[in-house]
Amino acid sequence: MMNPVGETSVDARRRYLTAVIAEGNDAHALSAFFRDADWRVREEAVRGIRSFRAKEALTTILIEALSNTQDIAYRNAAAMGLAVIGSHGVVPMQEAAKYMDADARKLVAEACANIPTGAAVTLLIDLSHDADPNVR
Repeated sequence: MMNPVGETSVDARRRYLTAVIAEGNDAHALSAFFRDADWRVREEAVRGIRSFRAKEALTTILIEALSNTQDIAYRNAAAMGLAVIGSHGVVPMQEAAKYMDADARKLVAEACANIPTGAAVTLLIDLSHDADPNVR
């Protein structure tokens, strides 16, 4: 497989992304596409989670991404990715939210709003009592 670092062609990066998703076990490689400059690549990375096998490792990486204050697109893609991961990501998000800033907690709330499980609703209820009005 080629390495997408420095690759200027969106099509080449998308081909590499397809290969990473098909391989299914390199969470760090997949998470790199959540930082891509092109929104289409980020969107494909999010969609690719459905068939990606290493969801637990990816969950950890994406939760850490929510606290990245330098790359807003990365943070937003991470929140969308956590929503796709679904119920498996709720407990780790709940634990991490205790230590996150308000912006990251808001993204946890956005992810949970798209996860149709009781645990996600419970976390949303907890976040609705947050001290920061942007989280509520």
